[in-house]
Amino acid sequence: MRYSVRWVVLLALGTCVACASIGSKFDFENRTKLALGRTTEAQAIELLGEPRKTASLSNQDGNFEHFQYLYSYGDLGGAAARVLFLEFKAGVLNAYSYASGFKEDSTEFDYDASAKVTAGKSKKQEVLKLLGEPTGKARCPSYQGDYVGKFKGATEIWLWAHTSKSKGLDKKSIKSMNVFVSFDVRGVVRDVSRSKDE
Repeated sequence: MRYSVRWVVLLALGTCVACASIGSKFDFENRTKLALGRTTEAQAIELLGEPRKTASLSNQDGNFEHFQYLYSYGDLGGAAARVLFLEFKAGVLNAYSYASGFKEDSTEFDYDASAKVTAGKSKKQEVLKLLGEPTGKARCPSYQGDYVGKFKGATEIWLWAHTSKSKGLDKKSIKSMNVFVSFDVRGVVRDVSRSKDE
């Protein structure tokens, strides 16, 4: 299940612009209780509910389980979606990423502030001060769609992702922005990747 948050949100919004809903509501607010290296699969299900989709992957790096949660709602006023991906390695949370365009839990962030993050210099605390809590984190290696193949040699990757609500039935009004920051073993930034729909 190598779907990225952005891809799934755009697909859900594009499909849902003229319909009522896709997926089912889940306990999105409990995402803040997820902890890399500590949360188990059973604990995640207890916090969030049953995932919409699951997938398994085994390779030279170990055994991985992927969970997908999705809820999208649309009417003539527009459509919004919230999505959450979890990846477990050997039964423990290895990566997560989420985004929401709903007003009550929007994942908007200060995209322009990400230009101040400096490879080889900025540290985790500085990045948190600039951008706030990330909408995703991964231990490397990760095979969750948002992180696959990103930043070889990093020990951890953080993600900030937001996809806006559509304006009415206009699918072209849906805009996304993403920032990926990778860290070395000392917690210093290795690489920064930014993208934004204009």
